Amino acid sequence: MAGDLRRRDPAAGRRCAPRFGRRLPAARVHDLRGMLKPEVVFFGETIPPTRFAAAERLLASAEALLVAGSSLAVNSGMRLVQRAQRRDLPIVIVNRGPTRADPRATVRIEAGTSEVLGALAERLPVP
Repeated sequence: MAGDLRRRDPAAGRRCAPRFGRRLPAARVHDLRGMLKPEVVFFGETIPPTRFAAAERLLASAEALLVAGSSLAVNSGMRLVQRAQRRDLPIVIVNRGPTRADPRATVRIEAGTSEVLGALAERLPVP
Protein backbone atom coordinates (compact mmCIF):
# COMPACT_ATOMS: atom_id res chain seq x y z
CA MET A 1 0.00 0.00 0.00
CA ALA A 2 2.74 2.41 0.86
CA GLY A 3 4.91 2.23 -2.24
CA ASP A 4 5.78 0.56 -5.48
CA LEU A 5 8.76 -0.49 -7.54
CA ARG A 6 8.77 2.28 -10.06
CA ARG A 7 11.17 5.02 -10.90
CA ARG A 8 10.86 8.28 -12.73
CA ASP A 9 12.34 8.57 -16.16
CA PRO A 10 13.84 12.06 -15.81
CA ALA A 11 14.09 12.57 -19.58
CA ALA A 12 10.47 11.74 -20.31
CA GLY A 13 8.95 12.81 -16.98
CA ARG A 14 6.98 9.58 -16.77
CA ARG A 15 7.02 6.57 -14.52
CA CYS A 16 8.35 3.30 -15.83
CA ALA A 17 8.73 -0.17 -14.35
CA PRO A 18 12.28 -1.28 -13.61
CA ARG A 19 13.75 -4.08 -15.67
CA PHE A 20 14.87 -6.74 -13.25
CA GLY A 21 18.09 -8.43 -14.16
CA ARG A 22 19.36 -5.30 -15.86
CA ARG A 23 21.13 -2.39 -14.33
CA LEU A 24 19.18 0.82 -14.42
CA PRO A 25 21.08 3.74 -15.87
CA ALA A 26 22.43 6.12 -13.26
CA ALA A 27 20.81 9.52 -13.30
CA ARG A 28 23.08 12.39 -14.18
CA VAL A 29 23.11 15.19 -11.62
CA HIS A 30 21.78 17.77 -14.07
CA ASP A 31 18.75 15.50 -14.83
CA LEU A 32 17.50 15.69 -11.24
CA ARG A 33 14.83 18.13 -10.21
CA GLY A 34 14.19 18.16 -6.49
CA MET A 35 14.77 15.42 -3.96
CA LEU A 36 15.67 11.97 -5.28
CA LYS A 37 14.00 9.22 -3.25
CA PRO A 38 12.18 5.96 -3.91
CA GLU A 39 8.47 6.09 -4.51
CA VAL A 40 7.53 4.84 -1.05
CA VAL A 41 6.08 6.40 2.07
CA PHE A 42 8.64 6.56 4.84
CA PHE A 43 7.77 6.24 8.51
CA GLY A 44 6.28 9.51 9.71
CA GLU A 45 5.25 10.67 6.24
CA THR A 46 1.65 11.01 5.12
CA ILE A 47 0.25 8.47 2.68
CA PRO A 48 -1.06 10.30 -0.38
CA PRO A 49 -4.88 10.45 -0.19
CA THR A 50 -5.30 8.90 -3.64
CA ARG A 51 -3.18 5.89 -2.64
CA PHE A 52 -5.14 5.37 0.60
CA ALA A 53 -8.45 5.71 -1.27
CA ALA A 54 -7.30 3.03 -3.73
CA ALA A 55 -6.47 0.73 -0.81
CA GLU A 56 -9.90 1.36 0.68
CA ARG A 57 -11.57 0.50 -2.64
CA LEU A 58 -9.63 -2.77 -2.81
CA LEU A 59 -10.60 -3.60 0.75
CA ALA A 60 -14.27 -2.88 0.04
CA SER A 61 -14.39 -5.79 -2.41
CA ALA A 62 -11.95 -8.07 -0.57
CA GLU A 63 -12.72 -11.37 1.14
CA ALA A 64 -9.81 -10.99 3.59
CA LEU A 65 -6.98 -8.63 4.53
CA LEU A 66 -3.37 -9.79 4.37
CA VAL A 67 -0.83 -7.65 6.21
CA ALA A 68 2.70 -8.63 5.22
CA GLY A 69 5.90 -7.23 6.66
CA SER A 70 4.51 -4.31 8.62
CA SER A 71 4.43 -3.49 12.31
CA LEU A 72 1.38 -1.32 11.55
CA ALA A 73 2.93 1.53 13.53
CA VAL A 74 1.48 3.95 10.98
CA ASN A 75 -2.16 4.88 11.56
CA SER A 76 -3.26 4.48 7.95
CA GLY A 77 -2.36 0.80 8.03
CA MET A 78 -4.30 0.35 11.24
CA ARG A 79 -7.29 2.15 9.72
CA LEU A 80 -7.44 -0.53 7.02
CA VAL A 81 -7.28 -3.25 9.69
CA GLN A 82 -10.13 -1.54 11.59
CA ARG A 83 -12.24 -1.36 8.43
CA ALA A 84 -11.61 -5.05 7.75
CA GLN A 85 -12.57 -5.90 11.32
CA ARG A 86 -15.82 -3.90 11.05
CA ARG A 87 -16.70 -5.96 7.97
CA ASP A 88 -15.85 -9.20 9.83
CA LEU A 89 -13.17 -10.02 7.27
CA PRO A 90 -10.45 -12.49 8.21
CA ILE A 91 -7.21 -10.62 8.99
CA VAL A 92 -3.97 -12.48 8.34
CA ILE A 93 -0.69 -10.98 9.58
CA VAL A 94 2.72 -12.20 8.40
CA ASN A 95 5.54 -10.43 10.18
CA ARG A 96 8.72 -10.92 12.14
CA GLY A 97 7.93 -9.35 15.48
CA PRO A 98 4.76 -7.98 17.01
CA THR A 99 2.32 -5.65 15.30
CA ARG A 100 -0.30 -3.27 16.67
CA ALA A 101 -3.02 -5.41 15.09
CA ASP A 102 -2.00 -8.77 16.61
CA PRO A 103 -5.08 -8.85 18.92
CA ARG A 104 -7.32 -8.35 15.87
CA ALA A 105 -5.70 -11.03 13.71
CA THR A 106 -7.59 -14.13 12.68
CA VAL A 107 -4.25 -15.75 11.86
CA ARG A 108 -0.80 -14.49 12.83
CA ILE A 109 2.32 -16.01 11.26
CA GLU A 110 5.66 -15.19 12.89
CA ALA A 111 7.91 -15.43 9.85
CA GLY A 112 9.43 -13.47 7.01
CA THR A 113 7.28 -12.39 4.12
CA SER A 114 9.52 -13.81 1.37
CA GLU A 115 9.25 -17.41 2.47
CA VAL A 116 5.57 -17.26 3.48
CA LEU A 117 4.31 -15.40 0.42
CA GLY A 118 6.48 -17.51 -1.88
CA ALA A 119 5.06 -20.73 -0.42
CA LEU A 120 1.54 -19.32 -0.63
CA ALA A 121 1.99 -18.36 -4.30
CA GLU A 122 3.17 -21.90 -5.13
CA ARG A 123 -0.01 -23.36 -3.64
CA LEU A 124 -2.55 -21.01 -5.21
CA PRO A 125 -4.38 -22.30 -8.28
CA VAL A 126 -3.51 -20.61 -11.53
CA PRO A 127 -6.65 -18.99 -13.04
